[in-house]
Amino acid sequence: MAAVKNSKYRPVEIFRDESGRHRFRVRARNGRVLASSRAYAGRSGAGKGAAALVRLLGEAAGTGSLLEGEGGGCSRMNS
Repeated sequence: MAAVKNSKYRPVEIFRDESGRHRFRVRARNGRVLASSRAYAGRSGAGKGAAALVRLLGEAAGTGSLLEGEGGGCSRMNS
């Protein structure tokens, strides 16, 4: 999970929802939720999902492909 720890999108929160499953959310520096995940069976699955999202955002920031175009990006992603 090094990608999560080194991310400029910190903090990435991994938490247990009401049903006992794990989820993650990414918050902006102002505290606003930028992304939230689907439910994972275990904490490690949520951590891997968070790391993958942070990696994708880092790659997209280099190319601008994820954040450009119609609609100006998205404020929340749910799966």
